[in-house]
Amino acid sequence: MSTPLVTVGVVSYNRLHYLRTLMESARECVRYPRVQWILVDGNSVEPGLRTYVESLDFVGEKIFRDCTQVEAMNEIVERAEGEYLMMLPEDVQFVRRGEWLADMVELVRDHPEVGHVQFDAQRRPTLATVSAAWMTHIMAGGRWDEFEVFAHPESVIEDRRPGPVEPHMDAGRTL
Repeated sequence: MSTPLVTVGVVSYNRLHYLRTLMESARECVRYPRVQWILVDGNSVEPGLRTYVESLDFVGEKIFRDCTQVEAMNEIVERAEGEYLMMLPEDVQFVRRGEWLADMVELVRDHPEVGHVQFDAQRRPTLATVSAAWMTHIMAGGRWDEFEVFAHPESVIEDRRPGPVEPHMDAGRTL
């Protein structure tokens, strides 16, 4: 079975610090053989942002145009060639190195009833959670499925995002 292409789309606007953190963590943590990177920026005026984006050699499509966040997301969907799509704002950061994206693809490929898979590590550097929270069969009264992966310390990078650490609620419980 061939490795499916995954499109990763990033929406950006005037937040270079966050965007740099996301993209550098992506360069360090995303280990998947077939990724199409698309970055749509709403014509940011922040000094250095366009130059930084243009320097990202692993990003295949870099679009700068006046657009809302929704229009940027639609642009990513229109340009996506992957069998799977991961849409990201610029204020997230990958914290787990390794084969986690392949695990997510396998989960969706093996369970066609799954409509959405997301990752979640909410500033807990030893825990990465892949949650199938919005699955089609849940809407039909099916069973809640949660897939947790505990990361080894050497596979986790430091959280570089600014701001306070806040507890994260998952299925009604604080992680």
